[in-house]
Amino acid sequence: MAETILTTIHDQIDRMSAALQKLGQYILTHVHDVPKMNVSVLAEKSEVSQATVVRFAKALGYGGFTEFRLQLASENVVVNDEDANLFSEISPHDTAEELKVKLSSRVENAITTTSRRLPAKTLDSAANLLSWANVMSVFGIGASSVVANDFYQKFSRLGKPVLNPPDVHQAMTNIVTQNMNHVMVLISNSGLTQEVIKLAKASKENDVPTIVLTAEQAGQLSKAATLVIPTDEGKSPDHLRTAATTSLLSQLYVVDLIFYRYLQLHFNENVSALSDSYKIIKQFLK
Repeated sequence: MAETILTTIHDQIDRMSAALQKLGQYILTHVHDVPKMNVSVLAEKSEVSQATVVRFAKALGYGGFTEFRLQLASENVVVNDEDANLFSEISPHDTAEELKVKLSSRVENAITTTSRRLPAKTLDSAANLLSWANVMSVFGIGASSVVANDFYQKFSRLGKPVLNPPDVHQAMTNIVTQNMNHVMVLISNSGLTQEVIKLAKASKENDVPTIVLTAEQAGQLSKAATLVIPTDEGKSPDHLRTAATTSLLSQLYVVDLIFYRYLQLHFNENVSALSDSYKIIKQFLK
């Protein structure tokens, strides 16, 4: 949908360089015209370099400007001033209908962006690494702890040994006490949570493979990870908490993808385990 590209630009523009911001603003205000332009024309119109145009497209996750332009054209965007407001942050003057549209647009964009950013081979690598593991530890702080608990709930119902330590000290201890094909799954959307970074570094030093779910692909956390699963980054911290909501949904979506890909690898065995889990709950807790 049109919201995908426009919301992505809105969400990321504050963190872009001055040149990329200038180009982003031009695209947002000339959304009908941009699909008709090539790199040189857009660079001239927006008063940036051609290299900036290419960098902008790649910053949004596209292979180049041509792919970005074709995607924008295929969405057949129809935007007026009223529609554009739906991509802004929540206002105290929003109607209930405007609130619904704003949040649904952001949720849809978060899922679509996450799916586009996550290569299938990375998903396969995560499922294979978890298949290798005899035990897993999953850890997150704050909102990420909700995602960690969801991961724990899903995999424990398959009979897979999963540890969900309540604090960073217990998580750190698991690195050296669970030494038989142990995999650490760490969750931090910002990639800046110091406790999680320390866990990743300790895991690396102790040869414990680490899967990291984060939107930050170039920070210390990602550099210490064995495998990085990209999630939706949302807006910068000075904006309202819609970004926190959509990033949480992005993380939960990634957990679902990992879980069902893992389930597929051992389908009959895992379906049987899920069935047994369902039966005993229904029998004794209905």
